[in-house]
Amino acid sequence: MKRIIMVSLFFVTLLVFTGCQFSTTDPSNTTTPSLTTLSSSNSLSTTSLPDSQSTSTIPSIVSTTSQTTTTTTTQIDLRVDAIEAEFAFFESSIPAGMKQSFLLPNPTTSEFEYSITVTGASVENQFVIYTKFHDDIEVEITVEITYQELSITKEFIIIMLRDQATYDQYLIDEKLHEIDQVLRGLIPEVAISDFSIPKLTYEQTTFQYSVSTSYIYDGRFIFPFPTTGEMMMVTVRVNHKNTIRFFEYAVYMQALNQLPKIPVVTINTLNSTPITSKEEYIPATLSMVSFNEDDIEIPLILNASLQIRGRGNSSWSSMPKKSYRLKFDDSVFFLTTYKEKDWNLIANFADHTLIRNYLAYNLSRSMNMDFSPTAQFIDLYLNGEYLGNYMVTDQIEISKNRVNIEKNSTDLNTGYIIELDKRLSEPNSGGIYLWNYFNIRGILYAIKDPNPTKDHYSVNQLYYIESYFLDVHLALQYQQPYQQLIDEASFVDWFIINELFKNVDVGFSSVYFTKNRDGLLKLGPVWDFDLSTSNQGHVSNYDLRGPIGWYTPLEYKNIWFFYLMQYPSFKAALKERWNEVYDVQLKAMMDSINPSINSIAQSRYRNFQRWNTIGSWWDWYTSPEVYDAKTYEAQVKLLRDYLNTRLQWMNEQINNF
Repeated sequence: MKRIIMVSLFFVTLLVFTGCQFSTTDPSNTTTPSLTTLSSSNSLSTTSLPDSQSTSTIPSIVSTTSQTTTTTTTQIDLRVDAIEAEFAFFESSIPAGMKQSFLLPNPTTSEFEYSITVTGASVENQFVIYTKFHDDIEVEITVEITYQELSITKEFIIIMLRDQATYDQYLIDEKLHEIDQVLRGLIPEVAISDFSIPKLTYEQTTFQYSVSTSYIYDGRFIFPFPTTGEMMMVTVRVNHKNTIRFFEYAVYMQALNQLPKIPVVTINTLNSTPITSKEEYIPATLSMVSFNEDDIEIPLILNASLQIRGRGNSSWSSMPKKSYRLKFDDSVFFLTTYKEKDWNLIANFADHTLIRNYLAYNLSRSMNMDFSPTAQFIDLYLNGEYLGNYMVTDQIEISKNRVNIEKNSTDLNTGYIIELDKRLSEPNSGGIYLWNYFNIRGILYAIKDPNPTKDHYSVNQLYYIESYFLDVHLALQYQQPYQQLIDEASFVDWFIINELFKNVDVGFSSVYFTKNRDGLLKLGPVWDFDLSTSNQGHVSNYDLRGPIGWYTPLEYKNIWFFYLMQYPSFKAALKERWNEVYDVQLKAMMDSINPSINSIAQSRYRNFQRWNTIGSWWDWYTSPEVYDAKTYEAQVKLLRDYLNTRLQWMNEQINNF
C-alpha cells in the first residue's frame, strides 16, 4: 500500500531585515541600488555582522511620492536553506509506510542538532519499533533541527501498516463477537415452551448446539415442562474460519404451573347430565375466564344459560374426545369481536398437532375469503372434568357476522347455504327428507338455509337451487362458459386452501356453497381439516395421501374441479392468484406454525396427559406416518414437512400451466 508522507511546517521561513535604507531623491536623479552577495564561509549566526559578510541584498522596492524616492533593502538568512536541506535528508531516511522497525537517522554533520519526539510508537535505541496492529496506525514524528542557534520544527506522519495475520484474526474475533451478540438476542432468557435454535448463515462458519437439559429436535429445543422452575445452559460451538469459540447462554425454564394459560371454559349441565346425543340439546351454563400476565383470572362470561349437544359425524361416533354444539339463550362474545348464539367446540382428537384447522381457517382469513370461521383455543371443563384443548369456532349460518346473505325470505331468488354431503346416502344418516336435499348426477347436496324446518321455506326453493346447480354442472361438464354462473375467485381460493392441505373431504362432505339474491354461486366457507396433510389414514394409497400429486381435481374426488382444470381461463386465474398469495399469505402460514404451538404449550401438554394418543392410538383414520411419530414435536415436524413439500410441488406445477 502506497502511503504519502505528510509534512507540516511549523516554522515559517525566517526573514531577518537589516540595513534597510530609506532615502529621498530628486526625480531627475534616479539611483539603482547594487546587489550584494552573502559570504558566510559555512558559518551562520544570528549575531550582527558587517553587511558585506552577513547578508545578500535584493533589489529595493522603489516608490515615488511628492517627487521623493524611498529605497528599502531586505536580507535573507541562509541558515533556513541549510536546515531545509537537512530536513530533506531526514525525510529521505524514514519510510512512508513501515512494516518493520527502522532506525532514526543521525544529523549529516555535527553542526546540526536533532530533537525528536515520536507519538504512536515506542522507540528503543533510536529504533522506531514496529508493532503488529490489526489496522493502520499513524505515527507522528516531530523533529526540531537546530543550526547555528536557529531552530525549525516539522512534523512527519508515517503510516504503520497493519499486520495481515493480526488483521485477519481481528476480523475473525470481530465476527465471533457479532455472532455472540446475535445468538444472545435470539436465545431466550426465559423458556415457556419449545423454542427454535437460531439458524445463522455466515461464510466459512459452522454451529453446533447442545443443551444441559432435555434435547434438540428438528432445530427446536424441546421444553421438558418441569414441575419447578430450573436453569439450563445452551452451549454453542462456533467454528469461524478454523477459529473455534464456545458460547454459553443461561435459560430459565418456567415451571408447568407458571406457564401462560389460554382461556378456560367451564360447562355444567343440568344435574350433571352426560351429553350422549348430537340431536338432542340439554340445558347447561357456561363460564369463561382468561388470564393476564400475572396469571390473574379475568372473567369473560359468567354462568350464561345455553343448550348443548354433541356434533360431528365420524368424530362423534368413533372418537372418545367429543366435539360439541352450543346454543346460548342470548348472543355472546366468544373470544370474538361480535356476538352470536350458536358456537362450536371442536375436539381435534384425530389431529395430534391440534392446529390443522387453526392454520387453514387463519389462512382463509388472511386471503380475505367472504367468511372464515374463527379459531380460538380454550381449555374445556365439563361437569368438573378436564376434557383437554378445544377450538372455539363459528356455526356456518346466515348472519351479518358470518355468511352475510339474505335470510328468511320466501322468494326463490334469495340467500342459500348448500353443503355437498355424500353421507346423506349412508344408512342411518339422519335428517334427510325429500324436501331438504337434491341429487345432481349422483352427488347429494343438503340445503342448510333457507331452513327446511321453517315456515318461509318452500319446495319451490329446492327446485330453484337444484336447477341452478344442474346448470353449473352441465356448463362445466360440456366446457361452456361458466362466468355467469359461479364466482371464479371464491372457487380459486377454496381450491388453493383445500388442495394445499389435501383435505380428504373435498368431494365428500363439509363442502359449503353460498348464493345471495341475484348473486353468483360461491364456494366456501372452508371447513374441517383435521383429516388432511398426512393425517388421512383411511386413504390407503400413500401416493394419494402424500404431499405429491393432485387430489381435489381427480375425477372421482371433486368432479367440478376435474372439469374446471380443463379450462385454460380457470388455470390462468389459479396461477395468478397463487402467485399473489405465495410469498405472503402462504409463507406466513408456514411461519405461524411454531408461534401457534408455543401459544398453547401448557394446554397441549395437559391435553395429551389427558388423552395419551400420540404414537399409540390406532384407528381407521390413523396413517402409518402419524402412528410412527411418537412425540408431539415429531407430529409437528410431520405436518411442517408435508406442507413445505406440498407448497414446493404445487408452486412448480401451477407455474408450469
